[in-house]
Amino acid sequence: MSPTSAVSLPETLTPDSPPEVANRESEAPSQVQDEPAVASTAAAPASSETLVATTPHESAVGTETNAAAVVAMTPAACSAQLKQLFPALFTGVAKPLKLRIQTDIQTRAPGLFTKQLLSVVLRRYTGSHSYLVALTQSTHRFDLDGAEAGELSAEHKQAAMDELTLRRTTQRDAHREAHREAHREAQRKLEHDQRQERQDHQAHQERQALEEQKRRNRATLLHDFENTTLTPANFSVLKGITVEAMEGYLATARQEAQARRAEQADLSKDGAREPTRQRSQEPRAEPPRHEGRSGPSSRGHRR
Repeated sequence: MSPTSAVSLPETLTPDSPPEVANRESEAPSQVQDEPAVASTAAAPASSETLVATTPHESAVGTETNAAAVVAMTPAACSAQLKQLFPALFTGVAKPLKLRIQTDIQTRAPGLFTKQLLSVVLRRYTGSHSYLVALTQSTHRFDLDGAEAGELSAEHKQAAMDELTLRRTTQRDAHREAHREAHREAQRKLEHDQRQERQDHQAHQERQALEEQKRRNRATLLHDFENTTLTPANFSVLKGITVEAMEGYLATARQEAQARRAEQADLSKDGAREPTRQRSQEPRAEPPRHEGRSGPSSRGHRR
């Protein structure tokens, strides 16, 4: 059997993200041994079925398929796989991870995850709020089997506390800014509504003024027509309008004049009824009471 060779892996990322926590956990490059070499060919020859099943081409195809599956794995799928393979560590309440846990995962599950994918998943996991809280409350780190694997340093605990404080401050500032922005938006909306209301009121007044001016023009046209000696054709030429348009204006003016007279009549009736109503509501003065002879004044002083 050929001797095993040691392969030097790059320095693994510290699982404790954010950067403030990760940068304080220095790690040394780890050594992982390759699998033992295949036994010498002096053993008994394999059968033809075994030779067919282990042809180099099919082995290469299977390897390429597995590699493609590993590359295509999403972070969510990787997280689910970690929970399934190592439930003692990645399920339930968050636990501080052992240093260089990425190397342990690759050793226990060789070829299942790429280093880049594990780095992304562990960075998300260790950057979560629950994990930072676990760092502040725990005293030890834990391995893949959920067993204690070294004490948690005070430096890392303090870094987690600082990160949580920063997040709370940032969140509070974000809430305050959102509240101020909502207040400014409400103020802008109020000003816009008030401005729109003023514009609508002004436009309504302008329409009313225009309608009133048209009504006066029609009343003037009716007055002039009723007091002229010209024929309708000549009168329409004098006013600069057609006979058909003049007839329409005159008809509208007569209706408006009739409506005004009816309104004035109603006002006159109301004005005439008002004094009568006021007189009926005035209290009547009661006549003065005169005491009879049986009253106290007529009895005199009793001896």
